[in-house]
Amino acid sequence: MRKRFVSAFVFLVSLIFIASCDGGDSQENNNNENSTPVVYLSGGSSSTNTYYSIYSKDGVITTLSPDTIAIGTSLFATDSQVYVSGLCRETGVIDIPCYWNGTTKVNLTFAGPDEGYTTGIYVSGSDVYVSGYYPESGEGHFDFKACYWKNGTVHLLDDGFVATSIYVSGSDVYVSGADSSLKPVCWKNGVKVALSTSAGIAYELKVVSSDVYVVGVVNQGGDAIAVYWKNGIVTELSSAGSDALGTSIFVNGTDVYVVGLYQDYTKLAYWKNDSSDKVDLDTGSYLPTEPGLEFKTWRLPKIALSSGDVYVVAPLGDGTYIQVGGYWKNGVLSTPTEKIYTNVFIK
Repeated sequence: MRKRFVSAFVFLVSLIFIASCDGGDSQENNNNENSTPVVYLSGGSSSTNTYYSIYSKDGVITTLSPDTIAIGTSLFATDSQVYVSGLCRETGVIDIPCYWNGTTKVNLTFAGPDEGYTTGIYVSGSDVYVSGYYPESGEGHFDFKACYWKNGTVHLLDDGFVATSIYVSGSDVYVSGADSSLKPVCWKNGVKVALSTSAGIAYELKVVSSDVYVVGVVNQGGDAIAVYWKNGIVTELSSAGSDALGTSIFVNGTDVYVVGLYQDYTKLAYWKNDSSDKVDLDTGSYLPTEPGLEFKTWRLPKIALSSGDVYVVAPLGDGTYIQVGGYWKNGVLSTPTEKIYTNVFIK
């Protein structure tokens, strides 16, 4: 398993350091302490490896574009509307970046080949922001361009390779990802801030008050170490000897929660603040899935909190093409179904 990481995954993605970006004034959009929270999930419904984009609101499923092969990659809910970023295949096997405003699909365009990917979505006022990337040289090549779309208009990111998440704080747009040298970076309003001199990738970024949090992995002597940074101060969540990833982060008051994979990506867990407080998550007869060479971040675990409850989602697989949805509340796994959950949002 670790040989596969060294030969493939670490060649393209690995690690993470946090940027010394300036923080904004906003709190995390779904840092909600309501007594009756509403739980939204994005994802897809799978039958014989054919996906249909969905979102769930407190367990009630809405199918998006049922006539199109698609998957929802991330979700943002306002008081009046649900927005889902995604990928769709209208013809052939080309992934088209898109998002849904309610049930209305909006295709996203860019100055490249037909193929493209979305990784995150954020709504600020009437503006819809979507992070993503596309292969500059055509399908099957790893010459990507990182970008984000604002209301459908594409914005390239300085020296960007892939963009993995997006967060808006006031008038500032923050994006996490990796640059063309495969080093983890943060962009603030499109300008790159280097995060590390080592190769790697930042998987998710959040801005809470004046603090910037980034989560991902760092390569130490060939081992992938799950980490997060708060304003440039690193906290290691795993140790050398096996590969691990930090994939999603949530800040709840003074506590930092990170979900990820460890033990050569075969185990799923979340950490609270540091490596001493790790909660293993039962995956039943299934295994967590990895992002793969195409940087499919929708395959990675996500985390959110509300009123002290911890929610985690993660696509699970059986080692073949079969994938199911993993959904945990306070460490308890719901019965996996053919649904695939890619993000959790608490309103």
